[in-house]
Amino acid sequence: DDDGRASMRNLLAGVEYLVIDEADRLLGKAFEKEIESCLDLLMAEDREELPAWLFSATFPKSIEPRVDHVLKRLGGSAPLRISCSNADRVVGEEVSASLQKRLNHGMSSTATTLQQIGPASTINLRTIRLDVPKRTQVLRRLLEDNPEWDRVLVFVATRYAAEHVARKLRRVGIESAELHGKLDQDARSRRLKA
Repeated sequence: DDDGRASMRNLLAGVEYLVIDEADRLLGKAFEKEIESCLDLLMAEDREELPAWLFSATFPKSIEPRVDHVLKRLGGSAPLRISCSNADRVVGEEVSASLQKRLNHGMSSTATTLQQIGPASTINLRTIRLDVPKRTQVLRRLLEDNPEWDRVLVFVATRYAAEHVARKLRRVGIESAELHGKLDQDARSRRLKA
């Protein structure tokens, strides 16, 4: 008995693309056994490659060997790495020092191309570090002082925090809606279109 692996392999035979969100976590040690098991099922004997997209807000160097291993198992050519950062920029022909250092030394063995992009020209990326009790007050002030900001994304650590901040903003008359992983896709789409 194969514990249902044959039927699972048949079910997964039609998969054309593999998308891994939060790749830094899923490709870490905590999920290594599960990911390897999934790769065994996905990469049947007759499949040579499976196109994959890995998404992560952070990609620590410590998991790059693991990423290389997973990408080699999936076959295909060397990956294209796209990174979006405010610190690493290409402006005209000038390359920032941090980007040049990464281009010279920081590439993983399988990543042959690094396409570096900054925020879109319509996006003003800003980071402000504050003590926890002051965060919502400062956010409220920024939103009230900048009425031209008609769409603002605020990232917080938890679903509870997202709901809490949105509720506090609505209480003072600022239109807001939380987005988090517990919402279904229709609810997320409605909130983004509002």
